[in-house]
Amino acid sequence: MVTQIKAEYFNRKRNQQKESLGFINDFIEWIRSCFDFLMVGLLLTLLLSINPVNPVL
Repeated sequence: MVTQIKAEYFNRKRNQQKESLGFINDFIEWIRSCFDFLMVGLLLTLLLSINPVNPVL
């Protein structure tokens, strides 16, 4: 009985740790997607500013 309760407690703790790590991983993925979006925007603005047909400067 005591060992079963201990096993349930440790399993619950392990699941909570997995959930918190999942949240951290989701947050890292969100930051990466935002960074990718910013890089694409930066590349597009660079290409448009270098465009000889319609120069910005």
